[in-house]
Amino acid sequence: MVKCALLGCGLFAHDVYARLLKEHGARMHLVAAWSRRAEVSQDFVSKHAPAARASHGDQGLDEIIADPEIKMVMVVLPVQSALEVTLRALRAGKHVVEEKPVGPDMARTLPAIQEYRALRAATPAGQVPVFWGFAENYRYEEVFLQAAHVVASGALGAPVKLDLVADMPMNPANKYHGSAWRRDVSGCPGGQIMESSVHFVAALRLVAGAGGAGEAVRAWAVSQHTRPDLSSPDTLVGTVLFQPPAAATPGLAAPASHTVPASVSISMAASQVKWSLTFVGSEGSLEIVRGGWGGNRAQYSLYVRGSQPGVEHSAQLGFSGTSREMGAFLDLIEAEEKGSAPVPPADQPAHLFCSQAWRVSPEEGARDLALVEAL
Repeated sequence: MVKCALLGCGLFAHDVYARLLKEHGARMHLVAAWSRRAEVSQDFVSKHAPAARASHGDQGLDEIIADPEIKMVMVVLPVQSALEVTLRALRAGKHVVEEKPVGPDMARTLPAIQEYRALRAATPAGQVPVFWGFAENYRYEEVFLQAAHVVASGALGAPVKLDLVADMPMNPANKYHGSAWRRDVSGCPGGQIMESSVHFVAALRLVAGAGGAGEAVRAWAVSQHTRPDLSSPDTLVGTVLFQPPAAATPGLAAPASHTVPASVSISMAASQVKWSLTFVGSEGSLEIVRGGWGGNRAQYSLYVRGSQPGVEHSAQLGFSGTSREMGAFLDLIEAEEKGSAPVPPADQPAHLFCSQAWRVSPEEGARDLALVEAL
């Protein structure tokens, strides 16, 4: 069992991490929950983990970082501070699970990843290297994994194009509307749309890579700021070009013979939830839908139709990514402790669902962030 601490006790910790601690209670034990303010950590502990200690402030954080009993910390903090806290914990020899975004911008994220890789490389023989797991649950949602497997099989032919639409209303009815750190465009460049869009492009990259489109190499967009109660910009419409790999990757579709375009339309100023991702192939199409006119906001619908007999499928799938993802983190941390964890080379793209270690690597979070920055 891994003894752990929760750093950050805000809305997402209550909504998601409280549940994860119960679901994985046989494999992880919460020793401490920390927040800047005493009443916030005390509230979390009293509601979800009465056996844990409530810590707060700089001294409380220092004590958690220095506590040899705590082997893993879960960083569920605003992006303005999450990256530095992650590095502090890694330097102290702790495994880290960090919620997205991986960092506020690429200028600060890349040096952090380089330091992490250097820390691992410098681990003395016989000691356990630190592990940094990046939490992006879209890479573990069943709907996206099923879609990736369909396009990877080649049943839909070579990729022609992809289309991503994410109309996600950020209005006063949304519990995250009042979140101050998501509006801080100096500390969180791009504000609310950046913090959300790293999810969406993670799904886009997953399906594109599995289908033979490769990795995003160029992006451009038109952005605008429509609503004064939202951070700027609140809407963007753009294009992403994917460059197929030079050689085939086992388990994935054959590389396309040309660059593959993807349209991207994202808005926080919309009034209705509409999320869709479409893969158009030379032999068929796939679409993932959530919400829309008459659609269900509480689940995804997956539709597949190919030109060959038998290539037709539909399914309705709920949300399952965060629990699967935490299970993957615990698997990899246990493997690190036993000296059997896979170590993916830092200079190769993930090409995703084939590799558990890659799916949760900070490099993948950096690629999501880089694409959002380019847009």
